[in-house]
Amino acid sequence: MAEFCTYCGSKIEPNATFCTACGSKLGNTEPAKPIQTGSTPNQTVNISSQYLQPQNQSTPISTTHSNSSQPQQFSQERQTTHVGVMPPTRSYFTWLLISIFTLGIGYLFYLYYNFSDMQNLHRASYGDNTPSTEENPLLMVFLYFVFGFVFVFLPVVHYYKYDKLHQHIKYTQYGSGTFMENCPSGGAVIGVTLAIWFGSLILVGLPLLIAPFIIFYFEYKWQKVLNQHIMYHSNFGY
Repeated sequence: MAEFCTYCGSKIEPNATFCTACGSKLGNTEPAKPIQTGSTPNQTVNISSQYLQPQNQSTPISTTHSNSSQPQQFSQERQTTHVGVMPPTRSYFTWLLISIFTLGIGYLFYLYYNFSDMQNLHRASYGDNTPSTEENPLLMVFLYFVFGFVFVFLPVVHYYKYDKLHQHIKYTQYGSGTFMENCPSGGAVIGVTLAIWFGSLILVGLPLLIAPFIIFYFEYKWQKVLNQHIMYHSNFGY
């Protein structure tokens, strides 16, 4: 037959000397005596009452759930040290006229500013938390000018120019939850370029007549998107 403590009623082992629940000595007819604590005689702790308190008290668990959304998570990710200066916005049509009047020389300067602006954008905004828009401006202009006549590095340079900005804005749009107008991806630019080349072989140069308008649209779109993204960062201060 099971035995129980005469002080707290807890189940005890047969032939036990002390109760494991309240600490009272078994076989005594008196409950455990209070123990003096502290310097004041009235400050006593009753061992029996102490052990009668629930022993499975744990730290309260908050039932408040975090409603952190993607923008909040994204804002935590972009806590980086800003090491660059936000680039200025530029007018594509101004540079288009300069390029026309300088027989294309002005476009080399414009291309240099394109990659320089993307480099400063990355350094002044997120650091390493977003897809990098950094690329060596001088190297890109060198490849475009020196090897551009073989039509090999022209699409390569434009691929980097479009795809880096496209991926950067795509990531920012996903993280912030804000719709942002984006430029064509590098793959789309290469695809259109190849379509014009092969189409010219089949249609005897007809696509080349519309190629300048397509290029103008792509370049205008790219500069417009970059300007909007610069203003986005400037308005939020990062």
